Amino acid sequence: MKKLLTLLLAFVMVLSMAACAGGTKDNETTAPNDTQSAETPTKKPTEKPTEKPTEKPTEAPTEAPAEPQREAKLGKFEKDTYTNEFLGIACKLDHAWKVASPAELAKLNGILADATTDEEFAKLLEKTGVAHGFYAMTTDGTITIDLCMENLGKIYGVTLSEADYVKHTIGQIPKALESVGVTDVKTEAVTVSFAGAKHAGIKVTGKIQGVDFYETLVCLKAGSYMTAITIGCAGQDASEAVMSLFTGLKK
Repeated sequence: MKKLLTLLLAFVMVLSMAACAGGTKDNETTAPNDTQSAETPTKKPTEKPTEKPTEKPTEAPTEAPAEPQREAKLGKFEKDTYTNEFLGIACKLDHAWKVASPAELAKLNGILADATTDEEFAKLLEKTGVAHGFYAMTTDGTITIDLCMENLGKIYGVTLSEADYVKHTIGQIPKALESVGVTDVKTEAVTVSFAGAKHAGIKVTGKIQGVDFYETLVCLKAGSYMTAITIGCAGQDASEAVMSLFTGLKK
């Protein structure tokens, strides 16, 4: 039963992420131009124009060339370690965990293929805006790790911070959870230590059929992409222990 509950929690978070993706995509608009054309004066000024300064004007600073757009990467799981160089993180899991195979991950993302490649992952993000890059669950089914990446687009990819993303997402979570029967939903915006750095996140608690559940969502922004790493726990909160499994990669 707990396995079923934990799986449900993971997919509920997927729904909230999809809703957030739709919101940011639909709201990408160009800011209006507040500067209006000045009216042409009807009379010429009578004052004598001032003489040009003799000093050489300060040259405008040269703008640094724009950084090339980094393409999102799926990451890879080899032996007992998940590594994602694009996000700069790694996660080592022991025999108590079962990691989704490439075929299972492809099925989760709706890709009709035997495996998910970096190219397919990039195309999926371009097409749908949201895709799963990693999924793992303990063998007893009480804890899950879900890595979901969102393509923020050209505007939000530049302007939206991790904290902004939390503000945009947190209000949608209670309604999404309550729609599938979750009660006593509570959310809290937090700052968490994850993979050697501070990140914005969300803590979620609630009950499903009387069973306590806990979720911790950690936001990682890389390029124009936002990744939500969601840790779901049934029965008791083990998110701190799970987050300690993640380390930062040396640059």
